[in-house]
Amino acid sequence: MSVDPASPYRRLSLKLLAWLLGSVAVVVVALLLNPAPIQQSSMHDFQSEIKIGLLHSTTGTMAVSENPAIAGEILAVEEINASGGILLHGKSHKLIPTLRDGASDPAVFAQRARELVEDEGVSVVFGGWTSSSRKAMLPIFERNDSLLFYPIQYEGGEQAEHVLYFGATPNQQAAPVLEWAFSQGVSDFFLVGSDYVYPRTVNQALKQEIARLGGSIRGELYLPLGARVSANHIAQISERLPRGGILINTVNGDSNESLFRGLNSAYLLPQNGFYTVSFSIDEATIKQLGSQFFAGGYISQGFFESLDLEDAKHFIQRYKRRFGIDRAVSEPAAAGYTMVRSWADAVARADSVRAKDVLEAIQKGTHHSPAGPIRVLANQHVIKPMFLGQVDANGGITLLKHFGERAPEPDWPEGQTAKTQK
Repeated sequence: MSVDPASPYRRLSLKLLAWLLGSVAVVVVALLLNPAPIQQSSMHDFQSEIKIGLLHSTTGTMAVSENPAIAGEILAVEEINASGGILLHGKSHKLIPTLRDGASDPAVFAQRARELVEDEGVSVVFGGWTSSSRKAMLPIFERNDSLLFYPIQYEGGEQAEHVLYFGATPNQQAAPVLEWAFSQGVSDFFLVGSDYVYPRTVNQALKQEIARLGGSIRGELYLPLGARVSANHIAQISERLPRGGILINTVNGDSNESLFRGLNSAYLLPQNGFYTVSFSIDEATIKQLGSQFFAGGYISQGFFESLDLEDAKHFIQRYKRRFGIDRAVSEPAAAGYTMVRSWADAVARADSVRAKDVLEAIQKGTHHSPAGPIRVLANQHVIKPMFLGQVDANGGITLLKHFGERAPEPDWPEGQTAKTQK
């Protein structure tokens, strides 16, 4: 029996099919972008609880980048609880993480931060990604005397009283890349980035430094978050670098797939004199977007899965045991893990969750990270190791250079931007 396309049965069937497909899609996305539910420890009798906020994009263009940070934070929470929680005021406290979706939208990040801090009463949030999301959230933390631990590299020029910056500043991540590039005899650059605060501001600093070193900026290109890189964009890069050079990439999120696919299609590759150095992609992003497109590219980050360090190896083993042997372990995962562990150490040391007490305690001594010891300075930025690696055909990273542990200089180059203080 045939069914009339306009019949109510046909319309009902289509609606049912759409609902089923939508439900499956939601489940699949949740499995891909969210770690498994928090594993609860039954080995300890906790006397109290501390609620903390995890605020990242699990939907939208930035979800592909932020997912590993969530996993790192969850792993830290589970390990802390498995070892007895945090001793505070003589009682063992279990950490209760509350995950919220920033939806790749600064306004949503601000709304979710307000809900976590003002409605649910958390004293600390681990999260944010784009500088736009961070800046949108700042007033909430300042108004409520609570803390934001921020995991990713940023443009500098800020020292907000209630933020701890666990990502690299440009002098830690970008400046060593320029020194390396000039040492290789390359002095022509093209800047491509997403159109928001971090790429535009860091590129302004890079232009100043490249000019000082005697190099040339051959072009700039900025794309809205989530936009696809077109053939015309790739042609623009090719025309501006006729003899090759270095493409400095500050594109964020899933737009990187179309960028590197386009570069491959146009043969703008290392063997032809075109080099790409990226600041905002890592092993996890590469694996999700397609490692074949990224081979030969360079990455400057504070952690690679290939680091030959005992701390790194142990972290990788625990991460893969928890989230799957095929999960790539990247800088955001390491940063998310380090933030939660460092905060927990400071809370135990201060015997307090108050922002002032935690800030004072966290600046004492060193903290462990998967890449080695780190130190939090009085300016609330972190001294951390930085590395240069090259992507291989399987999406792994071959370590090329250890840039060392540089002190963060939020105003690099000097006078580039003014500090933002309360």
